Amino acid sequence: MRKISIQWKISLLAGACLLLSTAALTGIAIYGATHTNQMVIRQTSDELKSNAELNLAQQAETQSSRVVNYLNDAVIRSQMVVQALQFQKSFAEDNLLSSEVLRGAINQTMRSAVEHADHVLAGYVVYRPDALDAEDANYVGSTNLGANDSGRVAFSWQRSAKGELQLATFAEKALAAKNTDANGIAATEWWQCSQRTQQSCLLDPRRDGANRLISSVTYPILEGKELKGIAGLDIELAQLQKLVVEMDQQMFGGAGEVLLLSQNGIVAGSTQPGVQVGSRLSAQAQELQQALQVLRQQGQRQTQWQDDKLRVLMPIRLQGSQHSSRCIGIGRHVFRL
Repeated sequence: MRKISIQWKISLLAGACLLLSTAALTGIAIYGATHTNQMVIRQTSDELKSNAELNLAQQAETQSSRVVNYLNDAVIRSQMVVQALQFQKSFAEDNLLSSEVLRGAINQTMRSAVEHADHVLAGYVVYRPDALDAEDANYVGSTNLGANDSGRVAFSWQRSAKGELQLATFAEKALAAKNTDANGIAATEWWQCSQRTQQSCLLDPRRDGANRLISSVTYPILEGKELKGIAGLDIELAQLQKLVVEMDQQMFGGAGEVLLLSQNGIVAGSTQPGVQVGSRLSAQAQELQQALQVLRQQGQRQTQWQDDKLRVLMPIRLQGSQHSSRCIGIGRHVFRL
């Protein structure tokens, strides 16, 4: 067998080293390209998510203003009613008008407030005992003047299903009732909330006697810091459900879902399958309720990713509201961004 010269050995060794170097460089190049590609994908994904959050939050803020405008109308009307009642009492005292004239004027003011607002279903005034004119005893049972069985002003003007206005009074037993509705909310919360807080209240959605979904806006009647009573309006929430459906279509063409929730988690509007208005979300979609609860506790706009779903909570504060309890949240899910 012929021996390989030293020159050939060196040549073979150099060739082998060259092949190994080429293979190593190729491997490094492939790894580098793969790593760069992953970084680009990750950065692109993060950028898309960031843009999606900003885009959706901006749309939610724009759309939520429609809800605010609808509810603020009732807030402003309630505030104007209270101002009118305060003026009437002051005017009657300054001009030595009789308590009968004053009570008649209060009755007519609330009737007019309901009559001239189609979406207002009822308006009511309840004074504390002898807080109006100290003459309750003289008006026991005078229902035509809005006096109840104790003589104090405690009445409502209600719009019937046919659109007719009807006067009714609140008996003392009804004002003192301790029962709750189907969602565990006190049946007299409409009367108690503004008394308790001495501020305006937007109440949780509930069903009225005609099975209409309603809410109430109430205001305290104050003289200085002394509470005299409350006044409020019941508004129909069917319009809010229509707004929610429109919002769902306008935000990403209906690719997600919209929820309108009260401060206590009662559904005021929904396009979420299987979620009905007028009931607590926790009783219908507990997992979703828990996820939104985390966001709601912050009291400000929040976004949250869960897998490929984005949730945005947009708290809605009404005119004159100082507390997070007077807000309604919008939850939105966007799939496959």
